[in-house]
Amino acid sequence: MTNRSPASLVRPKIVGTFSRLLCHPRASSSFWDTRAKPLFVIDRKMTTNGAPPTDASPRKLRILMLHGFTQSGPLFRSKTRALEKLLIKAFPPTPKSLYPGGVALIYPTGPIQLQPADIPGFSITDASGEGRDAWGWWTKSPFSAASHPTGKEKDVEYTGLAEGMAVIRDTIKENGGVDGVIGFSQGGCASLFVASLLEPGRAESFKQKNKLGDEALAFLEGWEELQKFQQEKVGGLKFAVSYSGFFAPSERYKPFYDPEIQTPSLHFIGSLDSVVEESRPLGLIDRCNEKTRQVLYHPGGHFVPVGKEMASVLVGFIRDRTTVAEEKKEKSVEDMDFPF
Repeated sequence: MTNRSPASLVRPKIVGTFSRLLCHPRASSSFWDTRAKPLFVIDRKMTTNGAPPTDASPRKLRILMLHGFTQSGPLFRSKTRALEKLLIKAFPPTPKSLYPGGVALIYPTGPIQLQPADIPGFSITDASGEGRDAWGWWTKSPFSAASHPTGKEKDVEYTGLAEGMAVIRDTIKENGGVDGVIGFSQGGCASLFVASLLEPGRAESFKQKNKLGDEALAFLEGWEELQKFQQEKVGGLKFAVSYSGFFAPSERYKPFYDPEIQTPSLHFIGSLDSVVEESRPLGLIDRCNEKTRQVLYHPGGHFVPVGKEMASVLVGFIRDRTTVAEEKKEKSVEDMDFPF
C-alpha cells in the first residue's frame, strides 16, 4: 500500500453520474430514536426475533447493517427503509433464485450508550434531563502512549473498540454468518474493519505490522474462529459498503489496512458532507484494493442516499458480487479431484 498525504489524494474514478440529482437541496435528518434494541432483524417476512437460521431454512442473502455514531439499529433501519424495500424487491424469495429465502437485513445496536458530552454539538444546557437514546461502536480519546502525546487526530485511540467489534462478531455468528455488510459513518468505518478481520492472514498482519509495544492492538478475540465459521456457512464475506465511512488514522490501527483490504467494496461520499472531511473517506478508499473497490459521489451531505438512482447502484453492486462469488464457488467444486 502506498501512503499518501490527504492533500495528495485524488478523487477516485466514479462509477456513475447523476447530474439530474445535483439540484436537490441538502438533506438533513434527526439523530434520535427512543426504541433502541440490542438486535433488530428484518427479513422478507418481517420477522424480528433474531433467531439464527437452521440448516433446513431456505438460503437467505444476509446483510449486516451498522449504524452511525449517536444512532441505533432501529433508527438506522427507519432511515434506510427505502433501501430495504428495494433490496426485498431485487432479491425476492423464489425457489430457483440464488437466495430462495429472500433477503434478511440485520440491525444490531452498538454497545456504548453515549453521554451528552460524547455527542458532537453538545452544550452545557443539554446536560439536563434524561439521557439520549444514542449509541456508538466506540468513542475516541487521546492516545495514551508516551510516544504519542500530542492528542492530534493521528494519535486518537478508539475506546471500546474491542467491545463494539465483539457485538458485531457475536451478531454475525448468531445469524449463521453474513454475505455482506453495509455501514454509515462510524458504521462505515466498522464495515471495513469487519471485511479486514474476516480476510485470511489478517491475524498475522497484526503480529508483524504493529510495533507499539504494550500499546499495540492485538488481533481481536474470536475473529479467527469467525473466519472459519463464515467460510463454512456462507463462503466468506462477499462485499462491504460504506456510506460516509472513514479510515482510522492512528498507527495502532494500521494492521486493519496493511495489506490492503481485498474484499469487494463500494464507497459513497457526499459532495456536501460537512461532518466527515473528504480526505477521510478517500483515505479509507485508498486502503482498499483498487481492483475490487468502487466509488460514487452523491450530491448531498452526511446521510445515506436512498433515492432510486443511488439505491440501484447498491443493488447492482450486491447482485454482481454475490453472482461472482457463487460462480467462483461452483468452479472450485468442479476443479476438485475426487477419489473415484
